[in-house]
Amino acid sequence: MISNQNSLSDEFAMRWFTCFAILLLSFVRAWAGLSILPVGTLLAFPETYDGQSVCVDGTAENIRGSVSSKGNAYFTLDIRQGAHKVHVFSFGKTDLQNGQTVLSCGRFHRENKVGENTFHDELTACLVDSPPGLFGPALQAGRSPEFSGEVTSVLDGDTLDVLAQHRPRRVRLEGVDCPEKGQDFGARSKQYTASKIFGKRVTVTVVNIDKYGRMVAWVRMEDDRLLNEEILLAGMGWWYRKYAPDNKTLESLEAEARSAKRGLWAEKNPLPPWEFRHPRGALALPPK
Repeated sequence: MISNQNSLSDEFAMRWFTCFAILLLSFVRAWAGLSILPVGTLLAFPETYDGQSVCVDGTAENIRGSVSSKGNAYFTLDIRQGAHKVHVFSFGKTDLQNGQTVLSCGRFHRENKVGENTFHDELTACLVDSPPGLFGPALQAGRSPEFSGEVTSVLDGDTLDVLAQHRPRRVRLEGVDCPEKGQDFGARSKQYTASKIFGKRVTVTVVNIDKYGRMVAWVRMEDDRLLNEEILLAGMGWWYRKYAPDNKTLESLEAEARSAKRGLWAEKNPLPPWEFRHPRGALALPPK
């Protein structure tokens, strides 16, 4: 009886220790709303991270391509780390192979019950690279996925290509939405962004991967200023409230530009790009 009581006590203590360690890890490794966590940790106590963006790394297996009922191509695969694995679902493209070490960022969205444990096992995301390649040094240091490279193309005010490991990486600016091509100030917004960073080296800090496979990120210029913030300050884009609702810095920069009537705010009623893309009573425009 005493032996059983000691065993139960040890098991209880171990569970508390494990829970405390995982909670501590979640605070230490959080970065800009993103948790960089191993797959095993996520499966152990997912409720700690429910609703948060996360990045997981492990070995790719069971990679399959498919087409949705709406005709959209997507792929699924498992990311395994030891005895644990998560299922990834994404509309992003991939040239990955089974057995390759990969990084995936996104949000868990399905609960599953196994014994007494409930966990989220499906991640909406896009695989972007394989550590210890592009993101390896940052991940090993416990930081958010990050890399530096030269800007080789500016598609519009908030979308650019950054060269890394001999190929361009598509980057979408976090918290900023610039006028579309064909929209008032669309060309000027693109020109402004290009004047700041085209042909120059920038540092990209990834906060998520969108459904088009683009890295959503903060882009730091050579003078250490954030391109995201400079665009709003110059009145060349909108604070994207939908995706950065709590960012008071972006909110205040847009308010300052609006008050000073800089850039697009010189117009009386500038049309937000999300309304231009999705006009009421019309078909939505394709993603830029």
